[in-house]
Amino acid sequence: MSKKLAADKKKSESTDKKYRKEIEKVVVIETRMYDTEMPRTLAQMEDLERQRIELVKSTSANVALGRARAPSSHMIADCCHATPFNVRALSLSHSVSASIRGSRSSVRPVVRVVL
Repeated sequence: MSKKLAADKKKSESTDKKYRKEIEKVVVIETRMYDTEMPRTLAQMEDLERQRIELVKSTSANVALGRARAPSSHMIADCCHATPFNVRALSLSHSVSASIRGSRSSVRPVVRVVL
């Protein structure tokens, strides 16, 4: 029986060692994901959002300017004249912050395993 116990103990220690190696691999991957890849991805998404907002602002201003110059009713012309002022009043940082708040997940971050 002591032979079987010794063999089982050896298997258990070997399995523990393999398990720890796998956990170390997971920690390395998890660290790279949360410390490097995720912040970079979020920064790229924020840059894209800033570019999108700037494009919307400039396009809206250009369309409004073009329509204001085109012959049309006075009501449309008045709205088009007011649009560039409204577009300039858009806050890029506020819009990006609102977009980030709207995109946040309610899921809590994963707790890292420490051995």
